[in-house]
Amino acid sequence: MSEVKTNKVSPVGANGTVTLGDSGDTISIPSGATITNSGTATGFGGLIQLVSMSTSSEVNTTGTTYLDTGLTLAITPTSSSSKVFIMIQCKTTGQNNSSTTSGKVGLQILRDSTIIYGPIATAVYINNSVSNENRYDQNWNQLHYLDSPSTTSAVTYKLQYNARDDQAWACADGETGILTLMEIAG
Repeated sequence: MSEVKTNKVSPVGANGTVTLGDSGDTISIPSGATITNSGTATGFGGLIQLVSMSTSSEVNTTGTTYLDTGLTLAITPTSSSSKVFIMIQCKTTGQNNSSTTSGKVGLQILRDSTIIYGPIATAVYINNSVSNENRYDQNWNQLHYLDSPSTTSAVTYKLQYNARDDQAWACADGETGILTLMEIAG
C-alpha cells in the first residue's frame, strides 16, 4: 500500500476535473475523518436541509370547504432536482349528529395552491344501535409524502381539513400538530 501526503490536489488547466480511482473502485474514508463541501458540489446524496414547525391551536369547522389547519411551512430547495419529504402529525376529530357512525374529517396536503396529496377522509366507523346521538371520532394522523417541486424558489406546504359530516376539528384537544419538511438530494 502506497501513501501520498499533500495539502492540495489541483486539476490540470482551468475548471478541470480530478478523478479519484476508476469505476468500481472503493474510496475509504477513515472513522473520524470529515468531508467538507465549501462549494457547490453535488452528488453526495442524503439530507440537505430540514425545517419543522408545530402548533397546538385547535381549529374547527362545520363546512365542506377546505381550510388551513395552521400547519404551514416554507422551504427553499437548493437544487431543482431535489425532493421534499413531508411528514405531518395531526390529531383530528369528526362529529356526526345523525348517524350511528363516527364523524369524518377530510385532509389534503398542498404545495402552494396545488393539491399534491388527498383529499382523504379519516374515520373509524363504529356500530351502535342507538340513533340520533352525537358520534365522535378521534384520530392521530401520520401523513407522509415525497414531493418533486422541481424548483429552487421557495415553496409552501400546508395541511388543510374540512368537515365530511357535521363538524371537524384539527389539532384537536389542543394536541400539538407537527409539520416537518426535509430536502433530499435528487
